[in-house]
Parts: sequence; C-alpha cells; structure tokens
Amino acid sequence: KSLPKIARSELVKFRKDSVLELDSFQQSLSKTLLIAQFFGVMPVLGVTDNNVSNL
Repeated sequence: KSLPKIARSELVKFRKDSVLELDSFQQSLSKTLLIAQFFGVMPVLGVTDNNVSNL
C-alpha cells in the first residue's frame, strides 16, 4: 500500500528532524572537545568537522 502524499511528507520531515537532532548533539560536543584540545587535555584532530568519520 502506498501512503497518502501528506503522510509521506510528514515522514520525510520526521527523518530530517531526527538527523538534525544528531547533528546538533555532535556540534555541541565538538565545542567542548575543541576547548579541551586547545588546552592540550585531549589532542584530537577534526573535532569541528561536520562528518563524524573524519574525527
């Protein structure tokens, strides 16, 4: 069965919102890691990159 057009658009919106929530968590954590990297507590490269695999 196919979903009505409105239901499909709501599903796409839900998926986009879920991805944005993950991005915001990563972004908030990256600020903390950046400060730790600055003081030499945790020297990690690629903390502010948008892609997690580049960490």
